[in-house]
Amino acid sequence: MTHRGPSNHRVVTAPNTWTLPFPDATFDVVSARTLHMLLRTGKAHGADMNEYDATLAEITRVLAPGGVLHFSLMDATLTSPTNTSLDMLAGDFAHALTAFGYDAKPTKHFISRLPRAGFVDIKRMRLALPLYGAKAGSATDMTGMVGSMDWERWMRRFDQEQGRVAFGFASRVGDALDEAWASESGNGSGSEATTAWTVLMGCARKAQGRFV
Repeated sequence: MTHRGPSNHRVVTAPNTWTLPFPDATFDVVSARTLHMLLRTGKAHGADMNEYDATLAEITRVLAPGGVLHFSLMDATLTSPTNTSLDMLAGDFAHALTAFGYDAKPTKHFISRLPRAGFVDIKRMRLALPLYGAKAGSATDMTGMVGSMDWERWMRRFDQEQGRVAFGFASRVGDALDEAWASESGNGSGSEATTAWTVLMGCARKAQGRFV
């Protein structure tokens, strides 16, 4: 059985995120949830700015005046890692990302890019998604699932992009997380774990009358 989306849903491919095949002021809302996986910090091909700024400029172009950008980014590193395997994996992943031109901590720099691209009314929140909750079934157990799924997806994409079996980040993440969960759930302290993923979420509005 074929599952179909709504009648106004369609998939469009583009050569990159700073060359979108849409006219100016096409959309009222743009949702960008994986920019940290896609963009490097170096100069964008065919543009006079880096890939982050070029992409935000293009999003500004396709948004109607007053349109809204929803964004979500996460860091490759972990806060206060307490497990050796997980700590090593996070460090190796961040080092590899940096070596290949990615930003391992994009949550630190993204907000400052928005005003340059013509966005105002910026609302954001920085979240820590804890790895483990002291009480089984707690909200922090869910954040551990969400964080680990996004982290693994980022690693899997990076492995596939580089074609480097030697990296194998996605193949290492399962054992590292199992070891960390077992360690933190069995610490007997009854307190919440401090190991967490850092996520930046928010929205910003394109200034009225702004065209680029």
